[in-house]
Amino acid sequence: MKTFSDSQLEQSPTLRQLSVLSRVNPFDVNDHTEVNKALAEALVLLIDALDRDGIQFNDRTDKNALWQMLFVNYQLITQIRPASPVRH
Repeated sequence: MKTFSDSQLEQSPTLRQLSVLSRVNPFDVNDHTEVNKALAEALVLLIDALDRDGIQFNDRTDKNALWQMLFVNYQLITQIRPASPVRH
């Protein structure tokens, strides 16, 4: 797995854009409904783009990275979480 140095992380245009977006449009990551809504909206758009061949990849590693992210996203949205028997 590729890793990044601190300098590479600081210089990443993608991480900078994500940082700006998270400040401009934050959401409560502890609110499962809000997280699932955000993930579902992104998943629907990406599924549509992939179904239309609207996303082109330069190599297999790039394509695999997107599919891994989509797989995790799909699992988070669709996985049934039983209620915890323990009350806090």
